[in-house]
Amino acid sequence: MKKYGILTLISIIFFCKAPREKAELTILGTGITGNFYYFEGEINQDVTPYCGEASPETSSSEDTSSSSSSSEDVKRYNISSYYRFQFGEYIQLRYLYDQTRRNFSLTPSTTTTYTCNTIDFINCNSSGTATCETSDNIKCGGVYTFIFVGVINPIVFQAVNGKIDWTNGYSLSSDKKYTQKASLDFEMIDTAGNVLKGKVYCNSN
Repeated sequence: MKKYGILTLISIIFFCKAPREKAELTILGTGITGNFYYFEGEINQDVTPYCGEASPETSSSEDTSSSSSSSEDVKRYNISSYYRFQFGEYIQLRYLYDQTRRNFSLTPSTTTTYTCNTIDFINCNSSGTATCETSDNIKCGGVYTFIFVGVINPIVFQAVNGKIDWTNGYSLSSDKKYTQKASLDFEMIDTAGNVLKGKVYCNSN
């Protein structure tokens, strides 16, 4: 009986083991070398302690001085995420998380307008020899953003259209300042018509 008890305990630990924090994505299109690009990697938790920073979305019609408003009343949050992977690759996201919906649609009107020079595809920098699309000439991306940068097989994918879906799981921290857990699916299109499909799973410590 003792032997079977140990085996049962091992089985429970194995099957209940939390999924790895990782991303997997594929890019297809004539603008991609070989018309195909694949990436799979684990999140570097040392530089990605949180799955994202959250701030309540406010509108001009909202009375921010009202004492009746509380975090329980807020359903929409602006999320800013930076997922860094083991070999330096990263995904940069800015999107609107709506607790009453299952996904967010990225559109050209909220992504980019201009281009700027950059070194890291995060910030605009006149010293950079590469370029990224920007809406404010300060940061790469727009009000909402999806950027993937590959390192070992160098590539930059900046979306202008697409969807971020959190049907498989999403939660904010108790103080509503961070994304605690995110299981996201992507389907994105860049200006050249290349298509990125993928997913990322993150669970903050």
